Parts: sequence; structure tokens; C-alpha cells
Amino acid sequence: MDMAVIKGTSYSDNLLGTSGPDLIYGYEGDDILLGGSGNDSMYGGAGDDTFLFNGSAGKDYFDGGDGVDTIGIANVSHIFDSVEVGIGSLTSVEAIVSDGSKPVYLKTEGALDLTGIQMANINGFRGSVGNDYMTAEVVYNTSSGATTGMTMWGYAGNDEMKGSVLNDIIDGGEGDDTLIGYAGADTLLGGDGADVLAGGVGNDTLTGGSGADWFWFETSGGVDTITDYVDGADKLIVGSSLSNINLYNYQSTSTLIEFNGGAAYAILQGVASSSIDGTDFLWA
Repeated sequence: MDMAVIKGTSYSDNLLGTSGPDLIYGYEGDDILLGGSGNDSMYGGAGDDTFLFNGSAGKDYFDGGDGVDTIGIANVSHIFDSVEVGIGSLTSVEAIVSDGSKPVYLKTEGALDLTGIQMANINGFRGSVGNDYMTAEVVYNTSSGATTGMTMWGYAGNDEMKGSVLNDIIDGGEGDDTLIGYAGADTLLGGDGADVLAGGVGNDTLTGGSGADWFWFETSGGVDTITDYVDGADKLIVGSSLSNINLYNYQSTSTLIEFNGGAAYAILQGVASSSIDGTDFLWA
């Protein structure tokens, strides 16, 4: 199917795509661009532009250009309980906003960097069966002015996912994944494969899943709980900023690890402190 080319003017235009793949240029002005159901490439150009999504299929490429540009998700008539927005790439987009009528998840194949993008009513991110990279270091709920955490799924592949300063849920799925909570009280789920989990600052819950997993401790602050540490298979990676490790019995069946006299803590659930020794630690 041939790609339709749709061009705006120097004014504020409303540009509507077709049912196939579209190439839409807004040029100057505060434009509204709606791609349709194909895999579309949309370029806002100068001005404060809005890219609209109403539940159509397709994986779209967004380039906002100059100005403050927004992806708007509204009036979704969809038979499912939630909506996936397929994003091929994002360039110069400052906000992604949903009307909140249905849970909305951003779906990517490859890399999706949402650092600094403001969001409203976006529930999370979904990867693909390939190797995905997703980061959402700072996410704001612009509707209420409050912050809200994200849910991220890697599915298959060797994924790298980095959360926000909020309380995130990050699930690597299959593959050898790297999961970084960043800040907040995060839940990291490695799933299948040999995963690396780093909670960051905050009281995090880390579950490696099957495979030989590494649990990384680099920063001070917080108490991280490892729910399924396997002695002899999993490892505890300690960064250069943490040292002076002390081990204590915790709730009779678990281990409390103290770093730097209380700068950070880790709890190994169901693992007696007598079974932990120097072979469990690697130094970064």
C-alpha cells in the first residue's frame, strides 16, 4: 500500500490521515494531527501541536518539532478493557495525555525514552518479544498535579527498564533483563532468565524469579527486600559507595544486611544469616 503524504500550511491545520500508512507534516501553526489506523509518521513542525489517538491500530512515529507538543488520547471506542498505543519513536514531544476513559499503556518495540515528558492518566508501558529499552525517570500526572508510578512489562527478550522517582512496578518477563527502580518504593520482578535488579533509593521489593540473578546495591537510603534469594545461585552486587557489611538474624528465618552502619539495608527473606558468607557478594 502506498503511503499517503498530507501537508499542512503556515496556519493552524487539522490534518487527518487515512486507513493506511501516512506521512503527515504540520509545518507552522498549532496543528492537530490524527494518523488513522496505519503505521504513520507525523511531524508537527513549528508551533504547539497535538497528535491525536482514538484507539486505532498501528505503530506511529511522532516528531513534535519546535514548540510544546502533546500526544492526546481521547474518545476511545474499544472493546477491550485497556488500550495500547503503539509508539515507534518519540522526538520533541513534551506531554502524553489521556482523557482517562480507559487504562492506557504505551507499547514499544525497541527503545522508548520518556525522561522529562509530562503525563496524565497513562498507566504504564509494554515491550515486545524483542530486546526493549524503556526509561521513565520523571513522570508527572499533569491532571492532578500529583505524581504517579508506572507499570512496565518487558515480555520476552533481554530488556533494560528504568523506572521513575515514583512507586513503579517493573516486570522483566522472559530473558536476561536489567531492571532499575531509580527512586520510590518499587517492585521489581525479574521473571525467567539471569536478571540484574537494582532498586535504587527507597524501600523496594525485589523478586529475581527463575535463573541465577544479581541483586545490585549501589546507593544509600532505604530497605530493600529480596523475596527469593537462592544461596549458591544468586549474587549480591555491592557498589563502591557501600562497604562495612554486617549480617543479622531477622525474624528468625531471614537475614538483615546492614551497609555502612545503617546507610542502607537489605532483607533476604527465608534465608538464614548463617548461610550467607563472602561467596554471596561481588564488588562493583
